Amino acid sequence: MGVPPLFPQPTIPQSAHYALNIFYHAHKSAPFIPCPQRSRRPVLIAFSRTLILLLLCSSGDVEVNPGPACPQAPSFVDFCDRKSLGFMHVNIRSLLPKFVLLTALAHSANPDVLAVSESWLRKATKNSEISIPNYNTFRQDRTAKGGGVAIYCRDSLQSSVILSRSIPKQFELLILQINFSRNKSLTVAACYRPPSAPSCALDTICN
Repeated sequence: MGVPPLFPQPTIPQSAHYALNIFYHAHKSAPFIPCPQRSRRPVLIAFSRTLILLLLCSSGDVEVNPGPACPQAPSFVDFCDRKSLGFMHVNIRSLLPKFVLLTALAHSANPDVLAVSESWLRKATKNSEISIPNYNTFRQDRTAKGGGVAIYCRDSLQSSVILSRSIPKQFELLILQINFSRNKSLTVAACYRPPSAPSCALDTICN
């Protein structure tokens, strides 16, 4: 018995179907010849690839990305053309030498809130050195080397710091509150926990 057709009507290419039937019968009727596993592997790989190719040709309906249709993920252009608040996060790994690039990103993407992790800032670094026009700058540096977070919030938004905390070898946390009216506000947080931090750091952050 050959390979059954994949469609009830003869819509598949006849040459591919014919070759597939020959390949199927040859595989079934071929005698088994003992050979080392290492020398048999290339033959099996070639057989599998040829069979897959013949099956694809036989199907007559090949999709580049088969599966259920889903909406396309938002692009950078979609973010720039948004009609609502936009939030962006960048793991920058040293803010000062990349400040020009961060400023260019802020001007092109125009986010309302831009969070930065691993700022690597020191207390000696002034806010004026890392200020982006039209944004208020909030930061929580690590007392030692590395780490640190910062949040750039658009100056047209009424924002203030709720909590700013740093625990050595655990995390840096910065929480802002953005007020839109007397009864409407939004809480925004930026947190960095290094991979070497103990698991109890997560409980401390939640508390």
